[in-house]
Amino acid sequence: MDKLALKLAFFGAGMNFVVIKLGDTFRVEAPLLYALAMYVPAIVLGTAAWFMVPSFARSRTIVACVLVVAAGIFYATDAENHRGSVAFCYIVMALPIAALIVKNRCWWLCARVYVLSNALALGLALYFEYWVHGVKMVGRLHRLGMLVGEDGSYLLANPNIIGGQLALAAVLAFMLYLRSRAPRATSNRPMAELQPFGLGWTVFLALGCILTASRGAFVALLGGLGLLLLRGTRSQQSSKLNDLVAFSGVLLLILAFTAVAIGFTPWTSLLDRFDRNNTLTGSGRTVIWRHAYDIWRSNPRYLLVGTGTGVAPEVIGRYLGLTKGDDYETAALTAHNAFVEWGLTHGLLGMAAGIWMLAAICRTARKLDRRDRSVYRQTLLLCFCLASMNFVTFYYQFFVAAAALILSGMSQPPPRVRIVRRPQSEAARPATAGEPHGHRLRPKRRAEYCNPVSPGGTS
Repeated sequence: MDKLALKLAFFGAGMNFVVIKLGDTFRVEAPLLYALAMYVPAIVLGTAAWFMVPSFARSRTIVACVLVVAAGIFYATDAENHRGSVAFCYIVMALPIAALIVKNRCWWLCARVYVLSNALALGLALYFEYWVHGVKMVGRLHRLGMLVGEDGSYLLANPNIIGGQLALAAVLAFMLYLRSRAPRATSNRPMAELQPFGLGWTVFLALGCILTASRGAFVALLGGLGLLLLRGTRSQQSSKLNDLVAFSGVLLLILAFTAVAIGFTPWTSLLDRFDRNNTLTGSGRTVIWRHAYDIWRSNPRYLLVGTGTGVAPEVIGRYLGLTKGDDYETAALTAHNAFVEWGLTHGLLGMAAGIWMLAAICRTARKLDRRDRSVYRQTLLLCFCLASMNFVTFYYQFFVAAAALILSGMSQPPPRVRIVRRPQSEAARPATAGEPHGHRLRPKRRAEYCNPVSPGGTS
């Protein structure tokens, strides 16, 4: 039951960026409610697990950050948009899901479901783009992710958010690929039982990330895959990497042929956005960060406790004098950086809690990766942090799956206890001296630990 609930939750998390488009296409009211309902079984079952099973999701650093976010809701002004409540819900939702993963020792299973659901969502997004633009979609090379409504007058998705989600999914897919080709099993499961995972999933998801033309997402993708290639393949035997080299060579040949034959270069839109002016200023993001710093210093309350959960975009918009179409209502503008948004939202109090949490996560990831001779935790954390520098992750469903995987990866699952039974011949042997109550001493129970993120961990 637990694993089924986790599969449903991570399937919904992977499909979230096409849910609104599906609802608009099939005339379904409030499609996000149906997407959020997929998390409910895992949250209900995981709440009990959060109290019963020791995990990183119930550590003091995580609880401190949750309390900071909860307190920020009460002193926030102009909170009619409910953005703060949504952010708090997303943060809290990740905790029981992470605890449930630790309890059932199924980190790899959740990662696999998340990767496959992202691939399905990417396929649907490409289909919707083809439905609107036809074969011209290839020649126009527009940004993937600007899913328009039925009348074409409004957008239903954000390419930056989709790109960050696909970058994380591509990195997870490559981790699954490396794990399926590990040189030996490190747990009680033989390698024959490890499910194979093809490299094509990584390529497909990475291509989708590039097509979004999101520079921040591309940096996150490059950082995650680069760390895996440089350090994650050290434990692999050279013969095991032959298919990786062969596949990469064939892929480069196919890309070169398509670029010459039909002029299809999926990286063109991305390269066009890497011009000098936009790169140095981050398309105006550095200006927003500087204004956020000025706002933070302008008020003693902002300096100490911040603006309050969820209202920093309105404060930035009011400071810059931004208005909506009617020229009366203030327009909201996020900091386009989760770390800057967190500091402005919660002030010095939130910064202290956030730095404490981030330091604890980095220290734990490094220690556990060194023990397992892998870089999986550090890779996942690096990819998520790089994506968080491009958009405010805790305002979107992307945060729930990413945070649950990170927190459960930092946890040691409960041991599996196996009782070694005595042979019947030993049971019939008379007790010897020193054996209490005339009974033979029973063998000690042996605990079998299996790390959820190690190359030989169970799924």
